[in-house]
Amino acid sequence: MTSQQNIKVLEDLSEQWNRSPLRPDGKNHFDDQTFARKVFWCVWELYEGVECDGLGLYFYNEADSAKFATTALTEIGAFRTLNIVNRAAEMVFPEGFPETEDEMRGHVELAYLFENSAASQALREGLNELYEPFDAASLELVGLLYDFVLKHPKEFGVTPPAPN
Repeated sequence: MTSQQNIKVLEDLSEQWNRSPLRPDGKNHFDDQTFARKVFWCVWELYEGVECDGLGLYFYNEADSAKFATTALTEIGAFRTLNIVNRAAEMVFPEGFPETEDEMRGHVELAYLFENSAASQALREGLNELYEPFDAASLELVGLLYDFVLKHPKEFGVTPPAPN
């Protein structure tokens, strides 16, 4: 399959997640998912989030799953992307990840979104410099995630395409 076909399969899985039954509070809670689904969701949200909004907003928008990124990327073997995400996390959270999602979002708001200090400008520039290597690794990331999904057919309902 081509990269575009892999992306389509992964997009369809993401849509299934978005349409799945929600908890009474209206959310699909990341912590309630199986390990394989956490890996899928975390990696897919990383891919989509960074491609759309960049690394700084990824940590803001995906605060529920961002701490799991190291585990997820290691699980699928995406070590190039793991290195980039770890470098970004060290820039945004030099003292380590905050304990809660709200603290994480608050930190990103102060350090990245709303502050106009020289330090915030340097942070934005540093994260922007990581976008190009992330983009260069993104096709590999999609391929590794697709392979991971194929290794879990009972979890995701995806089977390898028939050989030509």
